[in-house]
Amino acid sequence: MRAHNTMKRPYLREMRAFHSWVGLFLGWILFGVLLTGSLAVFHTELDQWGLTELSFANPVAPEQAIAQSVEYLNAHAPDARLWRISLPDERDPYLRAAYKTASGGMVEAILNSGPQPFIVRNEQLGSFFLLYHSHLLLKRTLTQIGLFLVGAAGIAMLCVCISGVWSHIKVFAEFFTFRPGKNKHRAWLDLHTVLGILPLPFHLMISYTGLIMLYWLYVPSAASVIYGNNLSTFRQEALGTYSMVLPPQKGPAAPLFSLTTLLHDAQSHWGQGAIAKIYVRDPLYKGAIVEFWHERAHQVGQQYARRVYNGATGQLILQNMPLTFVARVQSVLAGLHWVEWGGPSIRWCYALAGLMGAGSVATGLILYTQKQSRAVQNTVLVIVARKLNVCALLGFSCACLSVFWAERLLPYTWPQRNALLPVVFLGVWFVSIVHAFLTPARLGWVRQGCLFITLCGLLPLTGWYRHMSLLSACVLGHWSVVVVDVSALVIALLWCIVLYRVCGYNRVLKA
Repeated sequence: MRAHNTMKRPYLREMRAFHSWVGLFLGWILFGVLLTGSLAVFHTELDQWGLTELSFANPVAPEQAIAQSVEYLNAHAPDARLWRISLPDERDPYLRAAYKTASGGMVEAILNSGPQPFIVRNEQLGSFFLLYHSHLLLKRTLTQIGLFLVGAAGIAMLCVCISGVWSHIKVFAEFFTFRPGKNKHRAWLDLHTVLGILPLPFHLMISYTGLIMLYWLYVPSAASVIYGNNLSTFRQEALGTYSMVLPPQKGPAAPLFSLTTLLHDAQSHWGQGAIAKIYVRDPLYKGAIVEFWHERAHQVGQQYARRVYNGATGQLILQNMPLTFVARVQSVLAGLHWVEWGGPSIRWCYALAGLMGAGSVATGLILYTQKQSRAVQNTVLVIVARKLNVCALLGFSCACLSVFWAERLLPYTWPQRNALLPVVFLGVWFVSIVHAFLTPARLGWVRQGCLFITLCGLLPLTGWYRHMSLLSACVLGHWSVVVVDVSALVIALLWCIVLYRVCGYNRVLKA
């Protein structure tokens, strides 16, 4: 019946071929982008998981937090050009005070974790996955290849979503059909359909918003024609891009106006608990500027609402940054993609939908090699695809887990410690690639699958090394540690079941 439908509708054959080839050549990149994006949803929580030195956070009122921060910054950085105060919230309970150094870097301290300020080492675990998700760890200052590859993967995701629905005549009927016992190929196909169709609206939204955020990079001609070389004006008007400018210091020294008074003024307009960050430019000069930034947890948008004051007199200068309609739309689309709103439930929905997308890509790649193995035996493309499936799916997952291990086990005092995380990641991934190409595909799946289970299952033990065991985390209420460790154990258990079922079949992963 399926063959008859294909002959009667020849466009289905072309659409399925398009779906297969686009998914094949960009699926290996797309899998990594989706997996790291799912992890990056919890970038703040992952950073806290790595900071095992901080076992608790003392609750602090906003007025007390500002007074404590100003006292610290006056003592340690009176001549800094920029201060930043990040108030505690539900997601990050720590009071953070930071200042810009002469070299342009930011030094940050946590003030409510003990009797003494804790100088924060750069937490790189969450930002590592953010950087891979956005541009594959390739520095944007050196090359834009990573951005274009991620953009190509986003376009491929849109194409495979639309072509996948189009090429399946009874796609919604097939969605409610899962036949794991009928035959192995049918089981993988049903799983691929379920993982692809269930979060389909999310897949369309996340790929479209990811592309539209950087439309000016992928299609630069329109901005060039209208704005010429004045890209800063374009980014302000069309994207709402904003940065606090630090012009040369002018004017005599002057005391800073009371930030507590300004806090009460901002709270009278926004309400209690609405302040997320406070920026102070040139705090000890007459030209000081103070900005209060509204939190984003209750808005679908990336732009912070702001109230800007004269730092010497306390006079209100600006309320909310003026944004064009285009910039507001861009902010909403970016907010939908980066999900800084909605609380833990929305973030879990994003993460699970992203993991289902990664699973759909993985099962699609396996299905392709299975199908080609039955049609034509041992062509170069099929052999290479088998090897790439092992290292791009399981090998990449093991490399991601190695970053968790490195964050916990590398000594904190090592110089350039954060630069070692990409080295560990790329090193483990390179070893998995070499192993995959030197080992039969089926054996490669088993060995790297066992490695993945081991890395996942033993990850909570790294807490003992850092004096933050799973039991201690439960007692102290360090819930970021608890959730990550328990999730690792659950994933390890699920993969044990999957690997057992897969190794029990003779042909499932032979492709």
